[in-house]
Amino acid sequence: MLRNCTWVLLLLLLPAAAEADVAEESKRFEEVAQRIVQAINAQDFPAIQREFNRQMSEAMPLEESSRFFSGLVNHFGKIETLESPRLAAPDRAEILAHATRSDLEFTKITVTGDGKS
Repeated sequence: MLRNCTWVLLLLLLPAAAEADVAEESKRFEEVAQRIVQAINAQDFPAIQREFNRQMSEAMPLEESSRFFSGLVNHFGKIETLESPRLAAPDRAEILAHATRSDLEFTKITVTGDGKS
């Protein structure tokens, strides 16, 4: 009887633990996205670059990322709000951003264990 109660309790606690993990992961993505958005809006391109992991930095060096994010702000306007991340995998999320002139969807944002994208 005690063994059955233990399993029932474990099954009741698992969804709560999973929700806590999802909330924690979501918060991690929100924090990284907020830092990147602040840097994009301020056109602080070195700050954006510091948020990149090594692979992203190599794929999009400072000069290229500066042109890209400057063009993004010129075309869409400053980013005003972010919606909550939709987790696509443990290390990947999609975030809808509302800018002055249009909405943007940041897809496949990956955050590594060190908090880099």
